[in-house]
Amino acid sequence: MQAEFINSRLKLYLKCEDRCGMWHSVESRTPFADDIHLVENTFSIASSYKMHNGITKSLLREAVKENIPTNIYNRKDKMGYVTPNNKWLQSNKAKVLEILEGLNDDFIDKNKIIKNLDKLTEGSGEKTVLFKALTYAVWKDVFQMK
Repeated sequence: MQAEFINSRLKLYLKCEDRCGMWHSVESRTPFADDIHLVENTFSIASSYKMHNGITKSLLREAVKENIPTNIYNRKDKMGYVTPNNKWLQSNKAKVLEILEGLNDDFIDKNKIIKNLDKLTEGSGEKTVLFKALTYAVWKDVFQMK
């Protein structure tokens, strides 16, 4: 768990948190993420203290019990939201097409992506391929990688 957290999950969580904050024009903070001593100490604590009787973050909840609202202290559901990549792509389809048409690269088959743009922007499934291609195209443009 520690290796996964440090080597992969933390970076993904922070990236998602950053995107979600930007989408909602919120300057968000991750106060515990860069405190290496706290993270190391947390991994040294037995899991039974972190999750107790089906309550997650039980040790943290107890530590801040007097400083948080009762409904937060007692909450059992996982609160959060997904980065709205699909919504961004759907609402900016014309700009996506413009960016992809300007891509001059053999690495990505832009014609195939453009041909399937309607499929790639509609529906509820995650549009990972399109989002990555778009990110790559913008990155090349920003850094003038011809």
